[in-house]
Amino acid sequence: MVVPGRRSEALALGLGILLGGVAESGLKALFGRPRPVQRFPDALADGWAYPSGHCLGIALAATLIVGLATPKARRIAVPVLGGLVVLVMWDRWFMAAHWPSDTVAGVLAGCCTAAAALALAPLVWFSPRG
Repeated sequence: MVVPGRRSEALALGLGILLGGVAESGLKALFGRPRPVQRFPDALADGWAYPSGHCLGIALAATLIVGLATPKARRIAVPVLGGLVVLVMWDRWFMAAHWPSDTVAGVLAGCCTAAAALALAPLVWFSPRG
């Protein structure tokens, strides 16, 4: 469902999800970095480690939300979502699913893909109604 007059924002969300998936898959295939030894045997993490998909996803979502928020909402969203991003980074490291550099790369990739989606959405949507 798209809110009338907010189609460009909806497109930014869709582009962000698409670009994030492509970035994660492409970077993992490009670098092929193995994961650290699992600290908790019951916590199953498979696939390549670099970049962290969890960190990419949360940074992507946070950047899109902040980018589409009103200035008033942004004052609340930035510290809350920033804290959530840091919490996910710490969790992925603590669970020994990723090296610290994997989490940083995931956040950077998420922020970059979100910025690209926010920049591309108005260019792709050709309707004069937005």
